[in-house]
Amino acid sequence: MYTRVWDSYLIPPEDALLGWTERLLPEELAFLREHFQEGPRTFSYPTSITYRFFSGSQHILINPGEIQGKHETAWRFFAESDEELIHLVKIVKQCETLGKNLRLEFSGLFELDDRYSDDFSSEEEAST
Repeated sequence: MYTRVWDSYLIPPEDALLGWTERLLPEELAFLREHFQEGPRTFSYPTSITYRFFSGSQHILINPGEIQGKHETAWRFFAESDEELIHLVKIVKQCETLGKNLRLEFSGLFELDDRYSDDFSSEEEAST
């Protein structure tokens, strides 16, 4: 019941930033556990496991899984403001593998692609 309430707080897709990685690596989980509080894990829909991490009003839902035989991990980032959302993603991208492999999908959500894409791309360009 708790996770349904926790997730429903985060559900509005228009308020989320989506991301993908091929796999969820153990060092990424260790990084997240070091920088965020871990919420409860569930072992059902939409994938066999859902991880939840948070810090204040910043939240992350992670669904590692396999889609049509291909490993793919879906990430959803939520925060109360665009600025908090940017800060959240910047923290996550401090993890070396996530900095290189996390692909974000703006798709007009928050209109971040127009207003804030430089906040994310400058770090990626600097690390290459």
